[in-house]
Amino acid sequence: MIVKDVMLTDVQYVTRSTTLSGLLKTYERFHSLPMVPVVDDRMILVGRVAIEDLIGLFSPQGRDLQRILSSLPFVQREDEDIFDSDVPPEMGFLAIVDDFMNRNVVSIAEDTTLKKAYRELTKLSLEKMLVVNARRQLVGMIGLFDIIRAVFREKGI
Repeated sequence: MIVKDVMLTDVQYVTRSTTLSGLLKTYERFHSLPMVPVVDDRMILVGRVAIEDLIGLFSPQGRDLQRILSSLPFVQREDEDIFDSDVPPEMGFLAIVDDFMNRNVVSIAEDTTLKKAYRELTKLSLEKMLVVNARRQLVGMIGLFDIIRAVFREKGI
């Protein structure tokens, strides 16, 4: 069995030009936001937005420096106090996804075996991964639960 057989195909996504307000409105009914795929006009996966990217907006100056420093094992990262930050309301329509998205996106090909997908997810300590076709277009999302459910189904359970 391959990823394409069990992946979720109805994936919410945004584009690079989506405003911060548009992103928040799109996801206002979700209780959690693990990651939002970002695609271009041809549905090619170009990035993602995660909680840490949104938290970084509370301190836009020095965000890149904080990211570099936090990757060093001997530097302690200070947590942002989102309640004490001064975020202007204009940020809602001036900030677009392209300004704060993470361009480092982990994805998996739709024709990957479930066994290999499971190994990749567990190796990277991920619960879900975006799925792309041969042209790098976003076609779905697969999670550990999808794979486990498929294995049970294959065993007649």
